[in-house]
Amino acid sequence: MLPTDLAEFAEESTFQRLGATGDRIRRECAELPPVPEWGRPRAILLVGAEARLLRAALEVAAPCPVMASTNGRLPLWLGESDLVVILDVTGSQLSAIRATEMSRRRQTMQVVVAPAGSPVAETAGSRAVFIADHSADPIVAVIAALAVLNQLGLSGDPNPDLCAEVADQVTGACSPLGPKGENLAAKIAESLGAAVPLVWGGGMLAARASRRVAEAIRRASGEVALAADSEVLVSLIRDSASRDPSRRPSLLLLTQENPDDMIQGEENELIAAAATAEANYQIIKSVGARSGLANYVHWVLTGSYVAAYLAAVNGRLG
Repeated sequence: MLPTDLAEFAEESTFQRLGATGDRIRRECAELPPVPEWGRPRAILLVGAEARLLRAALEVAAPCPVMASTNGRLPLWLGESDLVVILDVTGSQLSAIRATEMSRRRQTMQVVVAPAGSPVAETAGSRAVFIADHSADPIVAVIAALAVLNQLGLSGDPNPDLCAEVADQVTGACSPLGPKGENLAAKIAESLGAAVPLVWGGGMLAARASRRVAEAIRRASGEVALAADSEVLVSLIRDSASRDPSRRPSLLLLTQENPDDMIQGEENELIAAAATAEANYQIIKSVGARSGLANYVHWVLTGSYVAAYLAAVNGRLG
């Protein structure tokens, strides 16, 4: 159980870093480089650990085909009429270095997000739009990349100011400096207890967020945490009714403000399955923001605070 006064965690580096997310977004997006007049590329290839998130945010508005690669491999047909976007907040991943070098050799257009002076940055070609990353925060890197792609006419506006504002709101609601009784993240962390966390996201970005939240919970607790489609989770919840009651699942739902009928049906089915199995469930609802990426920030940052409180309970902070 968490202590009544959460303020004892306020000086922990984990909570301080989470609390500074809004500031990191503002700082990184205030220092974006100028962009050339490239025109419309034939295709866009996204490279890096967050490539699929970037694709989910980009492909709605992109005027050309968008592909994602997490292993750094480039299609054989990729050439100078194509754009490669490389995100690596470490600046040293071998897959990112390889993709940067190969796309430079093929003279593609490049947008590169990496720390200045890193191997990825040093490998980028002369045609590259280079975004110097100081945050080491993948979400911030994605927002900065989308802001540059928006300037190139290839993406909708990610609205960095709104994303930063939402991050500040999450910190206000989940910081250890606030009352424990009003702290959503602390409430969710305590509800998980010894249960097996199952995380579901309603919609494309929410599903991406659910995977990030489950990953954070696994690191914080040292236990299993699963993010999956509703069909898989409903089956697991129903099967749990005949198993050890001390290891019942606890369901965490990342939901939209106004979901379509299919997503609402999945949410209702999950809640009904949890009620039948006497399993606990909690909801992190979107903020109804004009930017889908701002909702992603809300889900992931709230889930990160949940993981931080779990780490505190398990003595794994730091």
